[in-house]
Amino acid sequence: MRVPIGRLALTILAATGAASADATVHIVAPDGSGDFATIDAAVAAAEDGDRIELLDGTYLGDGNRDIDLRGKSITIRSQSGDPAACVIDCQGEEAEPHRAFVCVAGEDDQTRIEQIGILRGWAEEGGAIYMCAPLRQRTAPRITGCVFAANRAQAGGALYLQYGCDPELQDCAFRDNVASGPDSYGGALYANYSSPQIRGCTFAANRAEGALARGGAGYLQGEGRPLFEGCAFSDNASSDALLEGAAGGGLYIREIEAELHDCFFAGNVSSFQGGGLCIEEGRLTLAGCTFSANSAVRGGGLSGCGGAEIEAAACSFVGNGACEAGGAVACGCSAQLALSACILAGSTAGGAVSCAAQSSCTITLRCSDVWDNAGGNWTGCIADQWDQYGNLLADPCFCADGLHIAYASPCFPDSNSCGVYIGAWEHGCWGCGDVVPARELSWGRLRALFRPR
Repeated sequence: MRVPIGRLALTILAATGAASADATVHIVAPDGSGDFATIDAAVAAAEDGDRIELLDGTYLGDGNRDIDLRGKSITIRSQSGDPAACVIDCQGEEAEPHRAFVCVAGEDDQTRIEQIGILRGWAEEGGAIYMCAPLRQRTAPRITGCVFAANRAQAGGALYLQYGCDPELQDCAFRDNVASGPDSYGGALYANYSSPQIRGCTFAANRAEGALARGGAGYLQGEGRPLFEGCAFSDNASSDALLEGAAGGGLYIREIEAELHDCFFAGNVSSFQGGGLCIEEGRLTLAGCTFSANSAVRGGGLSGCGGAEIEAAACSFVGNGACEAGGAVACGCSAQLALSACILAGSTAGGAVSCAAQSSCTITLRCSDVWDNAGGNWTGCIADQWDQYGNLLADPCFCADGLHIAYASPCFPDSNSCGVYIGAWEHGCWGCGDVVPARELSWGRLRALFRPR
């Protein structure tokens, strides 16, 4: 059974825990009137197991930024639990760079940062937090309920992970972060040879911009096994003046093995390929993911190139568009894409899928429904598959939200030869176009509608 995103919140207490009975709690106030004048002074004095609680307000200046966590197993958290009220304002600028935290001493999962807002960091790498694991060690702190906004770097506008960094991020929000420069990687997140585990996080309006812009929200490369579960990517962008250098409006993945479960990509844009997501080399597994209203020149929803291997199961590609080719999905070079129980519908331009000319890429669909895509449905490199492997050319019969299916849908298990739900959303109404009951809409437009299976 698929775990709904809403249930992820139930794991927060287990992930954060309470301080042990013998732990010391240090209070820090924005005006310096707490147990220590600054956050850094509290970290320097803290011992493993201690907790540093920040009173509400805005933390400014030296000692409240560029904080080295020194490998200590400590918790730094807002006392109120409100990241909008407890903020570290790094006040970073190009001429005077500053970030919030540095993790370079093998911090483990007992090093925790919780419910803090981090704003206006500026650095070459990691505008808000920089992580790099020591030789033959790993760095893996836990970051929960934090908000990263208006941070800036050339790589990793908010968060930079280098070599063996495997942090756990839970219920964090990344918005309006920027990667900019001649080569810009990861508007919010950059990960190299690292395996972040990211759950229930939102990435909105982040961007990568420059001559070579990759990953509006995130850029991941090198060996590693990153996981995204129950995350939402909306209105992120990768753009560059040369156009063909931009890839992955939402995520860009290269030479890495990544998994995404129950994730939502909406309104992301790339000025060249992979509006929602682009993978070049490496292996990608998608399960229960939705790509809606993303756009690019090639591969409005998803683009695979190089020798990438992609497996997508029970995913929905709805209303994406590509002005050149592959409104929903595009592949090139020797990429291999296998889609099962997926819906590809309503592309605004570019057809359902495309395979680049003079390439050896392949796209195989099974138990999938391809319907109403401007520029063609079962055409080109998938023309011979429309009546094979349980595939359909039929109206998915969406509910009014354009994502749930109706009981009358051919994508309902009882109505197709594969006997499975097709697409990322289960039934939410009786007839085509009916309104989804209010109970289905209770936890937000982007994430709330994910179904349990």
